[in-house]
Amino acid sequence: MKILITGGTNGMGKGVAEVLAGADNQAHEVIILCRSEMLGMKVREEIIEKTLNEKVSIVLCDLTKLSDVKHAIDEIHTQHTYLDGIFINAGLGYASERVETEDSMDPHFQVNYLSHFMLTLNLLDLLEKSQSGGRVIFNVTEGGKINWDDLQMENKWGYEAGIKQAMAAKRMFLIKLHDVYTNKASSQLSFIGFQIPKTVWTNQINIIPAPMKMM
Repeated sequence: MKILITGGTNGMGKGVAEVLAGADNQAHEVIILCRSEMLGMKVREEIIEKTLNEKVSIVLCDLTKLSDVKHAIDEIHTQHTYLDGIFINAGLGYASERVETEDSMDPHFQVNYLSHFMLTLNLLDLLEKSQSGGRVIFNVTEGGKINWDDLQMENKWGYEAGIKQAMAAKRMFLIKLHDVYTNKASSQLSFIGFQIPKTVWTNQINIIPAPMKMM
């Protein structure tokens, strides 16, 4: 199988990439979407050394830039004729202050939701070509609501509220995809959401200020 992983250079994403690359006698092909070429190549080499599976590649993409997402989509289409799965895992966590991306958006909303929305929709055609039934796995959390009157949180900002709003949007996207494709008789696509307890097996704990780690 051929699987694309976002956020595959550390934490849970890296762990999943290692497991898939070394799974059973038919090691899967793993494509890691990453922002840093240096880190991406380092992780690629580590996985190949550990699993002896050379079918590991990287695609550069900064999810805070929609232009990067478009370029990554084009590159994936150029290099691959199909995908069997996408693991939607990358996401921003703690932030000390509100900033905006070059697309004038709240980073949590763009990285945790909008960029993945764009990526997924534009790769569905490759998933449809999977012989094993393409699937998209979403790393999601409970709770949160969308502030339709202040979507980019310009008037009232908080990083936790930003994360929860993006997750609420991601869950809406997941449910809509599930509903649409469940009713398409010609499609074998499936969309799955799962949740892990907060910072378990992720790198988010590394960027949280020391006093907050005690909470």
